[in-house]
Amino acid sequence: MNILNRFYFSLRRWLAHRNGATLQPRVTFYGAAQIIRHPGSVISIGADAVICSDSRFTALALDHPVKLSTTRADAHLSIGADGGMSGACIVCAKRIEIGNQVLLGANVLIVDTDFHPLAPENRRHSDELDKIGTAPVVIGDNVFVGTRAIVLKGVVIGKDSVVAAGAVVTAGTYPDGAILGGNPARIIGSVYQV
Repeated sequence: MNILNRFYFSLRRWLAHRNGATLQPRVTFYGAAQIIRHPGSVISIGADAVICSDSRFTALALDHPVKLSTTRADAHLSIGADGGMSGACIVCAKRIEIGNQVLLGANVLIVDTDFHPLAPENRRHSDELDKIGTAPVVIGDNVFVGTRAIVLKGVVIGKDSVVAAGAVVTAGTYPDGAILGGNPARIIGSVYQV
């Protein structure tokens, strides 16, 4: 690695830390990720994770840089060790736990909140957080989430599972090794029976 690349890797780690993320050793940033931590919340990234925000370093084109964001105090966004993501957008209002060795394909979206109340009154400018639906998201170890997949609030995905490209995974608990596809996603197979 040349001196300029080392400088940029170090600068991006420093910026992530300055923006409130807790980084374990050897987290690598390709391109500049957007990290926005709400005061009182936690964003942690495990050792050896790769955060890619630059299309030159991945096979697919990225729509945007990686965005990691917490929107409320006490929100906890945890990304495990030795995983990778490209152009992912992860927004956490309550709790999102992503296990070790998880791969997030290009432009994956993961959220644990509805962002706005379902009731039509004052929906656009509501400050009543208790009326905005939230539920934790848990993604087990060694899961692969394909490009442009969406994982919504209240989802638990068991270890070793695969989420097909473009799938929309809604509230529910999915077993270890499940292959999920469709909109809304359903179990279409098992990695253990391939």
